[in-house]
Amino acid sequence: MIVQTEQALAGAPAEALPQLLAVADEARTRHLHGTELGALLQATALAARLVSPGPEAPAFDADAAVAAAAGLARRSLALAEGTEALHIDRAWRWLAPARALQRAAPVQALAVWQAGQAWVRTTAAAHVPPEFADGFLRHPLHQQLQAPAPGAPPPAQHPAPCV
Repeated sequence: MIVQTEQALAGAPAEALPQLLAVADEARTRHLHGTELGALLQATALAARLVSPGPEAPAFDADAAVAAAAGLARRSLALAEGTEALHIDRAWRWLAPARALQRAAPVQALAVWQAGQAWVRTTAAAHVPPEFADGFLRHPLHQQLQAPAPGAPPPAQHPAPCV
């Protein structure tokens, strides 16, 4: 099933999504929840990208895409509460759902993103040996989580004091 996930990801996005969901469904029926979560997180990340297709993309129902992405995000978050994905970086537990929820539920998306940020900080401080912490924090997915959440307002700028 992991190979099926990789094969789906190598294909066109519109075809990959149902393939990833089929992998997740098969994994669930076999009680392979780590594989299920990996496929679901990949599907969630893909659904988030499909919500905002480029100008060359075919016409689609934006409201349905937003709702589908949010539904996958919530399904992933629920499964992630008690399951570790076997073949996907742990940072995707927050990245994919937060991005997928951004248009449908921005407050929930921000909360998920902030939980991911807390995970990066806590893991770097408490679980990664100091000599490796910098490398951990420079991992591309971890850097994404350390950035402001997508769609979040920029931090408030305070005027310079008058002297």
